[in-house]
Amino acid sequence: MQSGNSHNRERQTDEFLLKKADGWMAGLKKYDERLEQLVVETRTAWDPTVGKLEDADRKWLSKAIHNAPELATKIEYQRAHTGFAREITITVEDIQRLYQSRLTEA
Repeated sequence: MQSGNSHNRERQTDEFLLKKADGWMAGLKKYDERLEQLVVETRTAWDPTVGKLEDADRKWLSKAIHNAPELATKIEYQRAHTGFAREITITVEDIQRLYQSRLTEA
């Protein structure tokens, strides 16, 4: 009977840890100032709604959004060997926001 209690405690502990991990992993899909200090690699993806852009525009947008990742609509941190990789998926809203800020700076 005691082994059954031990098994239940282990199962409860496993379930608790899985719930904690799920919550933590969900937190990797939004901007996190603490994780930013651990970013060792950046990646850019493009939302399918973006459509065609010139290479120069893509380069500028990618650089601009990674310079201000807190502005990104879709951001995800992925564990790497020595820190985290930040992947930003650029959306139409991001493009509008970045070009608008570029106009106001000029």
